[in-house]
Order: sequence, then C-alpha cells, then structure tokens
Amino acid sequence: MSNDFSEFLKLIQPKLSFEESIHPSEPDYSDKYNWAATPDIEGQQFYVPDSEYKIKKNNDVDVFYIHPTGFYETSWNSDMDKTKSAYERTEIMLGNQASAFNGSCNIYAPEYRQATYFSFFDKEDNGKKALDLAYVRMRQANKIKATPKWANLEKIKEIYLNCPSGYHVDHIIPLNNPVVCGLHVEYNLQYLTAKENMKKSNKFDV
Repeated sequence: MSNDFSEFLKLIQPKLSFEESIHPSEPDYSDKYNWAATPDIEGQQFYVPDSEYKIKKNNDVDVFYIHPTGFYETSWNSDMDKTKSAYERTEIMLGNQASAFNGSCNIYAPEYRQATYFSFFDKEDNGKKALDLAYVRMRQANKIKATPKWANLEKIKEIYLNCPSGYHVDHIIPLNNPVVCGLHVEYNLQYLTAKENMKKSNKFDV
C-alpha cells in the first residue's frame, strides 16, 4: 500500500469504535425519499448518451440496483443526507452504471447507510459491523420493490402474524434468484422450519 493511500485512509478513519459511535436511524423504504431511484423518480438513472437514445419507462422487467459505497467520511455509516457529497456520488453511479439498464428495465435503487470506505481496510471488526449495518435493510427494500399494487397486504400481514413458533415465512419463488425472481404476494408465501428455510435459501428449481 502506497504512503499516499495510507495517508488518505488516515483522513477517513473514524475516531471512535463502531460500538462507541452514534448510528443513523434505520431507513423506511415505504417512504420514497429513501430511494435513490425508482421509475417515478426523475434522476440520473434515466441518463442517455445523446438525443438518439430515447428514455423508456414502464418496461416489462425490474432491476434492483445497489450502488457501491461513495462515503468517505469519518463516521462508520452515512446518515443518507441527500445534500452531502456521498449522495452526489450516488447520482454519479446511477448515471455511470444503472443507466445502462434504462432501455429495458425499471430501475429500483435504494439509498442506504453506506459504510465508510475505510471499512474495507479496517483490521478490527468495526468495518464488518459498519457493512452489516449498511445492508441490513436491503431485504425490506427488495420486498417493497417486489410487492405489486394488487397484492393483498392484509392477507400477507395475517400470514406473518400466524407464523408458528420455530417456523419462518418463506417465499416459494425467491425474491432474489439468478434465474427467476418471485413476488411478495400472499400465494408466494409458505411456512418452513428454520432449518429448512436456511437450507433452501434463495434456491428454486425451475
């Protein structure tokens, strides 16, 4: 590691341990403000190289995009303030990366409590804890993206409330699978024991 890069890491190294730090509150992904991109948000995900390319919305396919960290401050995690430079970098990544899908997909990108770049070089467990905090709410964001307007929310809530002790609510067709992605709807839910659910993970035999 070069001396210049080592000096850079010192500039963004948090002064307190993860446990001693005050952490940003959990984002609520039912609030559109906490998304960096959705089909309804006008943003850099709709960037096109020039006028020859047309912006296409209401595509048949959705893509769930999680941008890399662009947080270079001395807190372990970003507070998701959209007036700060970290969010400017989020917009740059939407334009440079996610926009490649805008001709064929509806882009959904949650903003999240990004871990500081220093986390990847931390030699203790502070960086790992910061990364865990950063991604812990991604499942909620993915569920919201996978919930169509016609889903029976009351029935879904009832299924979760009636889950037997020792069982998990599982998506029969996983929300995130390399081949097929299911919906968060009542008829895609089932009860599995904790062991069965962990074994199944996001697998699905087509």
